[in-house]
Amino acid sequence: MSLIFPSIKAISFDLDDTLYDNKPVIKNAFLVLFEYLCGQYPAVEKRYDFETFLKSAKSCRQQNPNITNLDELRKIHIDSVIKHSTGSNNQQSLHLNTFELNSLHLNSFELNRAFSIFWEARQQVTLFPQTLELLKHLSRQLPLVSLSNGNVSPERIGIKKYFNESINLMDAGNAKPHPAMFHLACQRLNIKPQELLHIGDSLPIDIRGAQRAGCLALWFNPGAASASTGYSDFTDLEQTDFSLTKPDGEIQCLSELFEIKLS
Repeated sequence: MSLIFPSIKAISFDLDDTLYDNKPVIKNAFLVLFEYLCGQYPAVEKRYDFETFLKSAKSCRQQNPNITNLDELRKIHIDSVIKHSTGSNNQQSLHLNTFELNSLHLNSFELNRAFSIFWEARQQVTLFPQTLELLKHLSRQLPLVSLSNGNVSPERIGIKKYFNESINLMDAGNAKPHPAMFHLACQRLNIKPQELLHIGDSLPIDIRGAQRAGCLALWFNPGAASASTGYSDFTDLEQTDFSLTKPDGEIQCLSELFEIKLS
Protein backbone atom coordinates (compact mmCIF):
# COMPACT_ATOMS: atom_id res chain seq x y z
CA MET A 1 0.00 0.00 0.00
CA SER A 2 1.59 3.28 -1.10
CA LEU A 3 2.16 6.16 1.29
CA ILE A 4 1.22 9.08 -0.95
CA PHE A 5 -0.85 11.83 0.67
CA PRO A 6 -0.41 15.02 -1.37
CA SER A 7 -3.48 16.80 0.02
CA ILE A 8 -2.74 16.66 3.74
CA LYS A 9 -1.61 19.71 5.69
CA ALA A 10 -1.02 18.09 9.09
CA ILE A 11 -0.44 14.70 10.73
CA SER A 12 -1.87 13.52 14.02
CA PHE A 13 -0.46 10.65 16.06
CA ASP A 14 -2.06 8.40 18.62
CA LEU A 15 0.39 7.82 21.49
CA ASP A 16 -0.29 4.59 23.43
CA ASP A 17 0.82 1.53 21.44
CA THR A 18 1.67 3.71 18.44
CA LEU A 19 4.82 5.49 19.58
CA TYR A 20 5.64 2.96 22.33
CA ASP A 21 4.41 -0.36 23.73
CA ASN A 22 1.96 0.73 26.39
CA LYS A 23 0.92 -2.63 27.85
CA PRO A 24 4.06 -3.29 29.97
CA VAL A 25 4.06 0.35 31.05
CA ILE A 26 0.54 0.13 32.44
CA LYS A 27 1.14 -3.24 34.08
CA ASN A 28 4.24 -1.90 35.82
CA ALA A 29 2.38 1.24 36.91
CA PHE A 30 -0.30 -0.94 38.51
CA LEU A 31 2.39 -3.00 40.23
CA VAL A 32 4.05 0.11 41.63
CA LEU A 33 0.66 1.37 42.84
CA PHE A 34 -0.23 -2.00 44.39
CA GLU A 35 3.05 -2.21 46.28
CA TYR A 36 2.58 1.35 47.53
CA LEU A 37 -0.95 0.67 48.77
CA CYS A 38 0.14 -2.54 50.48
CA GLY A 39 2.95 -0.67 52.21
CA GLN A 40 0.73 2.20 53.33
CA TYR A 41 -2.45 0.25 54.09
CA PRO A 42 -1.73 -3.29 55.39
CA ALA A 43 -5.35 -4.41 54.98
CA VAL A 44 -5.01 -4.17 51.21
CA GLU A 45 -2.46 -6.98 51.11
CA LYS A 46 -4.74 -9.12 53.27
CA ARG A 47 -7.53 -8.88 50.70
CA TYR A 48 -5.74 -8.61 47.35
CA ASP A 49 -2.91 -10.19 45.48
CA PHE A 50 -1.65 -8.45 42.34
CA GLU A 51 -3.86 -10.39 39.94
CA THR A 52 -7.05 -9.69 41.89
CA PHE A 53 -5.95 -6.06 42.16
CA LEU A 54 -5.71 -5.89 38.35
CA LYS A 55 -9.14 -7.50 38.03
CA SER A 56 -10.59 -4.91 40.41
CA ALA A 57 -9.25 -2.14 38.16
CA LYS A 58 -10.95 -3.71 35.15
CA SER A 59 -14.19 -4.13 37.11
CA CYS A 60 -14.05 -0.50 38.19
CA ARG A 61 -13.87 0.59 34.57
CA GLN A 62 -16.76 -1.67 33.59
CA GLN A 63 -18.87 -0.36 36.45
CA ASN A 64 -18.23 3.26 35.47
CA PRO A 65 -18.69 3.30 31.68
CA ASN A 66 -19.61 6.98 31.59
CA ILE A 67 -16.35 8.11 33.19
CA THR A 68 -13.82 8.71 30.44
CA ASN A 69 -11.39 10.77 32.53
CA LEU A 70 -8.74 8.17 33.35
CA ASP A 71 -7.36 10.19 36.27
CA GLU A 72 -10.77 10.28 37.90
CA LEU A 73 -11.37 6.61 37.18
CA ARG A 74 -8.04 5.61 38.73
CA LYS A 75 -8.83 7.57 41.90
CA ILE A 76 -12.21 5.86 42.14
CA HIS A 77 -10.45 2.51 41.86
CA ILE A 78 -7.91 3.36 44.55
CA ASP A 79 -10.63 4.55 46.90
CA SER A 80 -12.73 1.43 46.29
CA VAL A 81 -9.76 -0.87 46.96
CA ILE A 82 -9.16 0.79 50.31
CA LYS A 83 -12.82 0.68 51.30
CA HIS A 84 -13.33 -2.92 50.21
CA SER A 85 -10.30 -3.95 52.21
CA THR A 86 -12.07 -2.98 55.44
CA GLY A 87 -15.77 -3.07 54.59
CA SER A 88 -18.07 -3.26 57.60
CA ASN A 89 -19.27 -6.65 56.35
CA ASN A 90 -15.72 -7.89 55.92
CA GLN A 91 -14.62 -10.17 58.76
CA GLN A 92 -11.00 -9.08 58.21
CA SER A 93 -11.84 -5.66 59.61
CA LEU A 94 -12.56 -7.21 63.00
CA HIS A 95 -8.91 -8.17 63.29
CA LEU A 96 -7.37 -4.81 62.33
CA ASN A 97 -5.84 -2.57 64.93
CA THR A 98 -6.92 1.03 65.47
CA PHE A 99 -4.03 2.45 63.41
CA GLU A 100 -4.94 0.28 60.43
CA LEU A 101 -8.61 1.21 60.61
CA ASN A 102 -7.89 4.93 60.83
CA SER A 103 -5.41 4.75 57.96
CA LEU A 104 -8.11 3.42 55.65
CA HIS A 105 -10.13 6.62 55.56
CA LEU A 106 -8.47 8.42 52.66
CA ASN A 107 -8.59 12.17 52.50
CA SER A 108 -8.02 14.00 49.23
CA PHE A 109 -4.32 14.46 49.95
CA GLU A 110 -3.78 10.73 50.53
CA LEU A 111 -5.83 9.84 47.45
CA ASN A 112 -3.91 12.26 45.25
CA ARG A 113 -0.63 10.95 46.65
CA ALA A 114 -1.53 7.37 45.78
CA PHE A 115 -2.65 8.44 42.31
CA SER A 116 0.60 10.36 41.73
CA ILE A 117 2.53 7.14 42.42
CA PHE A 118 0.65 5.46 39.58
CA TRP A 119 0.88 8.50 37.27
CA GLU A 120 4.64 8.84 37.66
CA ALA A 121 5.17 5.16 36.85
CA ARG A 122 2.80 5.50 33.91
CA GLN A 123 5.14 8.06 32.31
CA GLN A 124 8.06 5.61 32.14
CA VAL A 125 7.69 4.68 28.49
CA THR A 126 10.30 3.44 26.04
CA LEU A 127 9.74 4.94 22.62
CA PHE A 128 9.93 2.68 19.62
CA PRO A 129 13.26 2.90 17.72
CA GLN A 130 13.63 5.97 15.50
CA THR A 131 10.53 7.65 16.96
CA LEU A 132 12.35 10.84 17.92
CA GLU A 133 14.16 11.01 14.59
CA LEU A 134 10.88 10.45 12.76
CA LEU A 135 8.99 13.13 14.67
CA LYS A 136 11.83 15.58 14.11
CA HIS A 137 11.83 14.75 10.39
CA LEU A 138 8.08 15.11 9.95
CA SER A 139 7.78 18.24 12.10
CA ARG A 140 10.07 20.04 9.65
CA GLN A 141 7.60 19.38 6.86
CA LEU A 142 4.19 20.09 8.38
CA PRO A 143 2.38 20.56 11.72
CA LEU A 144 2.07 17.55 14.03
CA VAL A 145 -0.54 16.97 16.73
CA SER A 146 -0.89 14.20 19.30
CA LEU A 147 -4.36 12.77 20.00
CA SER A 148 -4.62 10.46 22.99
CA ASN A 149 -7.36 8.91 25.09
CA GLY A 150 -4.74 8.19 27.74
CA ASN A 151 -3.07 10.27 30.42
CA VAL A 152 0.54 10.13 29.33
CA SER A 153 2.31 13.50 29.28
CA PRO A 154 4.00 14.32 25.94
CA GLU A 155 6.28 16.68 27.85
CA ARG A 156 7.34 14.05 30.38
CA ILE A 157 8.18 11.46 27.73
CA GLY A 158 10.21 13.94 25.71
CA ILE A 159 8.14 14.44 22.57
CA LYS A 160 6.12 17.60 23.19
CA LYS A 161 8.55 19.85 21.31
CA TYR A 162 7.72 18.08 18.05
CA PHE A 163 3.98 18.71 18.29
CA ASN A 164 2.15 21.94 17.52
CA GLU A 165 -0.76 20.70 19.62
CA SER A 166 -1.24 17.91 22.18
CA ILE A 167 -4.90 17.02 22.72
CA ASN A 168 -6.46 14.48 25.07
CA LEU A 169 -10.03 13.58 25.98
CA MET A 170 -10.18 16.24 28.69
CA ASP A 171 -9.47 18.89 26.05
CA ALA A 172 -11.96 17.48 23.57
CA GLY A 173 -14.68 16.40 26.00
CA ASN A 174 -14.97 13.00 24.33
CA ALA A 175 -12.59 10.14 23.69
CA LYS A 176 -11.80 8.68 20.30
CA PRO A 177 -13.52 7.29 18.22
CA HIS A 178 -15.85 10.24 18.82
CA PRO A 179 -15.01 12.89 16.19
CA ALA A 180 -14.56 15.68 18.76
CA MET A 181 -10.82 15.17 19.23
CA PHE A 182 -10.15 15.09 15.50
CA HIS A 183 -12.30 18.15 14.87
CA LEU A 184 -10.62 20.07 17.69
CA ALA A 185 -7.23 19.33 16.14
CA CYS A 186 -8.42 20.65 12.78
CA GLN A 187 -9.89 23.72 14.42
CA ARG A 188 -6.67 24.54 16.25
CA LEU A 189 -4.58 24.01 13.12
CA ASN A 190 -7.08 25.87 10.94
CA ILE A 191 -7.39 23.04 8.43
CA LYS A 192 -10.24 20.96 7.02
CA PRO A 193 -10.78 17.38 8.30
CA GLN A 194 -9.79 15.91 4.93
CA GLU A 195 -6.44 17.69 5.27
CA LEU A 196 -5.51 15.77 8.44
CA LEU A 197 -3.85 12.35 8.32
CA HIS A 198 -4.21 10.41 11.57
CA ILE A 199 -1.83 7.57 12.45
CA GLY A 200 -2.79 5.02 15.11
CA ASP A 201 -2.75 1.36 16.07
CA SER A 202 -6.44 0.77 16.77
CA LEU A 203 -8.87 0.06 13.94
CA PRO A 204 -12.04 0.84 15.92
CA ILE A 205 -10.64 3.81 17.84
CA ASP A 206 -8.09 5.49 15.58
CA ILE A 207 -8.90 4.42 12.03
CA ARG A 208 -12.67 4.26 12.26
CA GLY A 209 -12.76 7.36 14.44
CA ALA A 210 -10.61 9.44 12.09
CA GLN A 211 -12.54 8.42 8.99
CA ARG A 212 -15.89 9.13 10.61
CA ALA A 213 -14.56 12.60 11.43
CA GLY A 214 -13.74 13.11 7.75
CA CYS A 215 -9.97 12.64 8.12
CA LEU A 216 -7.57 10.27 6.41
CA ALA A 217 -6.28 7.36 8.49
CA LEU A 218 -3.06 5.35 8.40
CA TRP A 219 -3.08 2.09 10.37
CA PHE A 220 0.03 1.26 12.38
CA ASN A 221 -0.17 -2.54 12.38
CA PRO A 222 3.13 -3.93 13.71
CA GLY A 223 1.76 -7.43 14.13
CA ALA A 224 0.32 -7.57 10.61
CA ALA A 225 -3.09 -8.32 12.10
CA SER A 226 -6.19 -8.78 9.97
CA ALA A 227 -9.05 -6.31 10.23
CA SER A 228 -11.13 -8.80 12.21
CA THR A 229 -8.29 -9.31 14.70
CA GLY A 230 -8.00 -5.54 15.06
CA TYR A 231 -11.62 -5.47 16.21
CA SER A 232 -11.49 -8.56 18.43
CA ASP A 233 -11.72 -6.64 21.70
CA PHE A 234 -14.40 -4.24 20.49
CA THR A 235 -17.37 -6.45 19.62
CA ASP A 236 -19.70 -4.12 21.48
CA LEU A 237 -19.16 -1.34 18.94
CA GLU A 238 -22.09 -0.57 16.67
CA GLN A 239 -20.07 -1.52 13.60
CA THR A 240 -19.39 -5.25 13.50
CA ASP A 241 -18.73 -5.59 9.76
CA PHE A 242 -14.95 -5.31 9.84
CA SER A 243 -14.75 -4.91 6.07
CA LEU A 244 -16.34 -1.47 6.36
CA THR A 245 -13.17 -0.07 7.92
CA LYS A 246 -10.47 0.20 5.29
CA PRO A 247 -7.44 2.31 6.23
CA ASP A 248 -6.16 4.84 3.74
CA GLY A 249 -2.75 3.29 4.29
CA GLU A 250 -0.99 0.73 6.48
CA ILE A 251 2.49 0.40 7.97
CA GLN A 252 4.11 -2.24 10.17
CA CYS A 253 7.05 -0.13 11.32
CA LEU A 254 7.21 3.59 12.09
CA SER A 255 10.39 3.90 10.04
CA GLU A 256 8.26 3.43 6.92
CA LEU A 257 6.98 6.95 7.51
CA PHE A 258 10.36 8.35 6.46
CA GLU A 259 9.22 7.45 2.92
CA ILE A 260 5.80 9.11 3.10
CA LYS A 261 5.14 11.46 0.19
CA LEU A 262 3.32 14.61 1.20
CA SER A 263 3.41 16.58 -2.04
